[in-house]
Amino acid sequence: MSKLLISIVLTTGFLLSGCVTQYESAQMILKDETKETIRKKIKEGKTTQNQIRETFGEPTSAHFDGGTEIWSYSYYSQEQDVTSAVIPYVSLFNYKTRADFHQKELTIFFNNNSKKTVNRYSFYESNSQLNDKTRVGR
Repeated sequence: MSKLLISIVLTTGFLLSGCVTQYESAQMILKDETKETIRKKIKEGKTTQNQIRETFGEPTSAHFDGGTEIWSYSYYSQEQDVTSAVIPYVSLFNYKTRADFHQKELTIFFNNNSKKTVNRYSFYESNSQLNDKTRVGR
């Protein structure tokens, strides 16, 4: 009987570990950044375009607006948990999902001078969660 119980516990643990899926964008450089770490790395009027490239790598996107060069770096991740969907009998009547979303965006505006120094920048961070519980057979 104890072997059966151990098998059930191990199988359940194996199934549950496969129920969380995670997706992260390729731009991992911002993953651990915060407003404070960005503030320490970028000094308006002093940090150059080359220093930004050395620190953060190539931007996710770059464009010009009225002669001003603008670089953007983006990071986002999504993690979904659909645990109850794979547990027999429980998921038959009760289906739960949870998704966590995390996004970071760094936008840098450069001066149009010989050194291409940072004119200004903005850093945005967002965390959100979606919970859904659906009952079947009501």
